[in-house]
Amino acid sequence: MRLLVLGFLACVLTASHAAHARGESLRYRPQVGQEWIYGVELRIVCRDVRKPETRKRCRIHYQITAVNNDSWEASFKTIPYGQHGPYQNPEDIRGPVIRTQSISKVTVRSSGQTLNHPGVPDFARASHERMIQNAVRMKQISENNRKYYPGVYQFCSGQMQANFQGELISATTSTNSPLLLGPIIGLPLVRLSENDTSEPYGYKDIRKLNIVRVKDGNADTTATSYSLLQTVTPAASSSPHVAQFDVETEMAGGVNTGSAIRLSGSGFNDFSTQDGMPLQGRTDYNVQGLSFGISGKSFDVEASFLRLDGWRRELFDAMMIANAKALSKAAMPRLPSQLSAEIQTRLLKSDRMIFISDREPFSRYAPPPHGSKIWSIVDAMANREMEDESPEAKPSTDQKRTNDAIELSRAIRKRWIDVYRLATKVERNWADTSGSFSVPARMLGRTDTSVALLRTDNGQRINVPLERLSNEDREIAETFGLTPDALNEVRQIESTRPTGT
Repeated sequence: MRLLVLGFLACVLTASHAAHARGESLRYRPQVGQEWIYGVELRIVCRDVRKPETRKRCRIHYQITAVNNDSWEASFKTIPYGQHGPYQNPEDIRGPVIRTQSISKVTVRSSGQTLNHPGVPDFARASHERMIQNAVRMKQISENNRKYYPGVYQFCSGQMQANFQGELISATTSTNSPLLLGPIIGLPLVRLSENDTSEPYGYKDIRKLNIVRVKDGNADTTATSYSLLQTVTPAASSSPHVAQFDVETEMAGGVNTGSAIRLSGSGFNDFSTQDGMPLQGRTDYNVQGLSFGISGKSFDVEASFLRLDGWRRELFDAMMIANAKALSKAAMPRLPSQLSAEIQTRLLKSDRMIFISDREPFSRYAPPPHGSKIWSIVDAMANREMEDESPEAKPSTDQKRTNDAIELSRAIRKRWIDVYRLATKVERNWADTSGSFSVPARMLGRTDTSVALLRTDNGQRINVPLERLSNEDREIAETFGLTPDALNEVRQIESTRPTGT
C-alpha cells in the first residue's frame, strides 16, 4: 500500500521575513502589467530504490492583473520541463512507450532463436516478462504523476490572489506538487510578517488535504489534516537591497490514514526590498509516511526557486545552474577521463548498441576544451553523413550502430556548443591571484594567454592575462572560453547543421 498526496485545500507556503530596519515591515509591491518569472526545481531522493534521484523543473509566469487594498491578483501559467529543457506544448509530454512484443517475435541476439523456442532457457523468458512489467509500472507512475501533480508535470494556467504578506488566498486551477510541498505556484511566494521585520517570528497552522491510498491497483481517497509550524530568523544580508532569512519548518499529521506523515526542513529565502518581490530560496526537507513513485518510505527533498531575469532564464532552460556559480566544478563537474574514454569506445569501435539516452550522463558535465582529443573525435563523427536506411529492407546491425553513433555525436556536440555559448552570458566576479582584486564581468572569449571580459558594472571591455587570474578563474576561462579560431569553427558548425542537431 502506498499513499500519494492528491490535493490541498490550503497552500504550504514558505515563510520569510526581512532583516529590515527596526520597526518597519516588508510587503509585496507588484504593479499591474508586470510579469514575474520564476524557475522551480524539485530534487527528490529515496535511498531504498534502484533509481534514487528524481529531478523536476518547471517555470512559473505571474502576470499582475490587479492590485487591491489588501491583496493582488495575477494570471499564471506553469511550463513543465523534460530531460533537455522546457516542453513547447502539451502534446510533447508523453509517458514511456511500451512495446509488448510476443515472445514468438523476440529474438535472442546470441543465438537468433525466438524466446518461445524450446532451446531458450527459462530465465531469458522471465527476464523479458520482468522488463514488460517494469515498463507497465513506469507508464502507470508517469500517468499518476501527471494526474496528481499537475504543477510540475503538466501545463497549467489560471487566476490567483495573494495578500501583501505573500499568503496565497485562492487559485482557480490545481497546481499540486509531490510530498506535501503544496501548490507549485505558492512555492516562490515568500511569506512576510505584518509586524517588525527585524525580529524572528513563527506561526502554526492546521491544514487539510486529501490523499489517495493505492493497493492492488485500486484507489480510494481519504481526507486528513496536518499541523504546520514554521519559524523565521532574519539573517545578515550582503546587499542593502536584499532581505535574507533562515527558515525552519515542521509538519505532522495523517493519523487517520494509518500512516504518520511527517516533514521537517530548513533553508533560506531572499526577498528584494527594491522591487518588493521574492528573489530566490531553497529548503531541504525530510519526508516520512508518504510515497512517491512505486516505492520508498523516506525521502529527502530539495525544493528551490529562483527569479529568472535575463541570462538566468537561458541557463535554466538549458538545465544548468542559473546563477553566478554555474561554471564552477561543483555546479558543472568536469568530464572524467573514464567517461571520455567510454565516449571514444562507443563512437570509434561501435562494438555495442548505442541509444540516444546515452547522451544523458554527458549533459551533466562541462564540455572538454575545444580542440582536445575527445572534442575532435566527437566532432569528426558528428560531421559524417548518415547511412541510408532503405524503407524496403531492414537496416543491418552495423548500419544502425553507425547511424546511432553519428546521432549521439551530434547530440553531444550540440550540448557542448550550447554550453560554450551560455558561458559567455554568466555574470560573475573574476578575481586575481591575490584575491584582493575582483571585477563583475562576463567572459567574451580568450586567446592562449589572456581572457576578454566585459565588465557588467560599467560596460568596459578588458583583457586580463591568464597568469594573473586566480586558479579557479583561469580554469574556467580555459575550459569554457573559445579562441577566435575556435569561435569561427563553432559558428560554422551552427550555420550548417540541420535544425535540432
